[in-house]
Amino acid sequence: MQPVLSRDFCPSLGTFCLEQLAPFAVRITRGQAGHASVLPNPVSLPWERVEEEQVVGGALSVTWSTGSPALRVWYRGRCVLEEHPQIACQPSPEGLRHTRVQHDGEIYLGLGEVSGILQRNARRYRLEPRDACHYDPEFSDPLYKHIPLFLTRHAKDLWSALLYDQPHPMVFDFGCERHHYHGLFTYTLVRQADYLRYLVVCADSLPELLERLTGLIGRPELPPRWSLGYLASGMAYTDAPNPVERLRAFVQRLRDEGLPCDGFHLSSGYTLHEGRRYVFQWNRRAIPDPDALIAELRSKGLRVIANVKPALLKEHPDYQTLKDAGCFVRNAAGQPHVAPFWGGDASWLDFSHPKARKWWMEKVQRELLDRGVEGIWNDNNEYALEGEVFNAQGRPTYPSEQILGMAQASHQAMQEHPGFQDRRPFLISRSASLGVQRLAQTWSGDNTSDWKNLRFGNPIAMGLALSGFALNGNDVGGFFGAPPGPELFLRWVQQAVAYPRFSIHSWREPPTEPWSYPQVFPAVKEALHLRYRLIPYLYSLVWQHTQSGAPIQRPLLYEFPDWAHDPGFHALLGPFLLFPMVGAPGQRSVRLELPEAWYDWHSRRLYQGCFEYPTPLERVPLLVRAGAIVPLGPLMPWIAPSHDTKREVLVFPHREQGRSRFLLYEDDGETRAYQRGSFKLVHLELVSASERVELRVEAAGDYPLPYSQLEVRLAVDDGRRLEVRSGWPSVEKDPRSVVLEVR
Repeated sequence: MQPVLSRDFCPSLGTFCLEQLAPFAVRITRGQAGHASVLPNPVSLPWERVEEEQVVGGALSVTWSTGSPALRVWYRGRCVLEEHPQIACQPSPEGLRHTRVQHDGEIYLGLGEVSGILQRNARRYRLEPRDACHYDPEFSDPLYKHIPLFLTRHAKDLWSALLYDQPHPMVFDFGCERHHYHGLFTYTLVRQADYLRYLVVCADSLPELLERLTGLIGRPELPPRWSLGYLASGMAYTDAPNPVERLRAFVQRLRDEGLPCDGFHLSSGYTLHEGRRYVFQWNRRAIPDPDALIAELRSKGLRVIANVKPALLKEHPDYQTLKDAGCFVRNAAGQPHVAPFWGGDASWLDFSHPKARKWWMEKVQRELLDRGVEGIWNDNNEYALEGEVFNAQGRPTYPSEQILGMAQASHQAMQEHPGFQDRRPFLISRSASLGVQRLAQTWSGDNTSDWKNLRFGNPIAMGLALSGFALNGNDVGGFFGAPPGPELFLRWVQQAVAYPRFSIHSWREPPTEPWSYPQVFPAVKEALHLRYRLIPYLYSLVWQHTQSGAPIQRPLLYEFPDWAHDPGFHALLGPFLLFPMVGAPGQRSVRLELPEAWYDWHSRRLYQGCFEYPTPLERVPLLVRAGAIVPLGPLMPWIAPSHDTKREVLVFPHREQGRSRFLLYEDDGETRAYQRGSFKLVHLELVSASERVELRVEAAGDYPLPYSQLEVRLAVDDGRRLEVRSGWPSVEKDPRSVVLEVR
């Protein structure tokens, strides 16, 4: 049985419930008494009648004192959660407060997307989604998302996660508040709630914890391979009076410059009518033939991802029909809630209402998917409405519920569309709540073009990844504010090579584009080429995330447990590639202290311990871990099996002796055939010895590879000889290179 504890607490009933939970999560609903349990056969125990100890599972036990609702949770005999004996669960005018004893040495991580460094210690956060344009990435609070879970590192070999399975707004305090009589404590305030429901997950290591946690909350299916390419964007194109001409010119410039690109975000300007934006209503004066435009972009390798918003202006052609059907969230008087939105008054769809979902799905299919759109972009979906709002059943509804409902409706519309019967849906969502990570990618919202947003973009993104939402990124170059300038833009592009989601996006006119600054354009182009060459490595990491929850872009802490206090500015891409952050103008070196040994990607120089790493402007700052196995693909104008005709594997040997492994995952990148077994796994194992370096290659699976050869190259000339063991025929080109015939 999994070491997972679930607890329900309801002060009005005077009970709490304990139950072992199978690795899946179910959304709660509020019952008549304000308390609902979806646990299988929950055990309800009145406080005055509980015994002193109850063992919940093999490695997990719970103790409590007679007459108190305060619990202690133990994992393998060590305490991972201690509710405060005096103030564990307290009702307040705002909701319920859940207070825990804070133990020495605990380090807190997670909470999804919040500001600051990776560690949450000594901070207080609100989880209440907001349209946080121009936020301060170090201090602003709240931001866009509602992911109420956090991780605790108790010791190098003891980890736990605390997840609140509730939709309410919340406040998390990790040691800010102090009280002389209560010692050190942390707490969660669940606002507007009359019950408390949480889950505790325990493990011996961070990778094991994330595997258990993501197995509980759900992992995504494989996204289309093209979604890992450069996805262009910018509000200026469709807000312009001539969007078709602007888009044609952009695509032509891409191809003339030899820049790879796989997608274009169609911003909401395609629904712009006399200064107002009406979701799903194409502006036929600016875009007279949407089908032809989308087909033209697709013929040049760009998939179209269309922006949609959950609010309808009162002048929208369908507003009255939806109002009459009760499809909007409501105010206390039972009328559609009305608030300002994009220059007018609007109401927000209630995605718990079957008719609202049906209308939404039909519009997504008819106005977008039927025209050739291949991705849906849920935007402005925070539901940051003032005051309490209600659903069609008259019950309070919360942003987290509506955000998930919108994601489910958009995703289902794609799944059920005839053109997607065997294709992978692609959805992105600005706001997110628990469950959205199974359905969509996300990004860190409307950031600002400054150095601080570049630096803190990594800890924000990796905080999301440690919360189970690994498919994310930041707007490269910054969305809001003055143009970034050549140096900031280049450094951002170089860092974004490691983002799971790569998109250059801005509000301004002219938009930020790869060639915006001619003086750095050659280096921008080189970074984009590196991104595309790394697609086989990156796609394999995405597959691994879908299997185990392992982050794609990850902090040093994930690979090196002793690095618990690393703030998260320097980002790992998978286990082997480190992208040092260059976070200030004029900076041409980075002071680093790293475990193990690392090679410079460019010079192959070996670094170890504490060192100064040179970062000239024209090079992507990139270090490769000794023992790395890095699969590379060819340069492609866009990602497609017909272009993917070459595969290399670079081997960076251990400094002396060692062993490492990597799984190269291959499939068609587009369809669901992989779910029927059409994929290939290439097992790569590197064994470094004093006189030779050996790579063992084994392949399994039925997918026919689009390339006929796989070249293995020893990336470092240190006097050792390369040997390759494989069932495929091989030819040695030289002592550092072996070519395998893969079919």
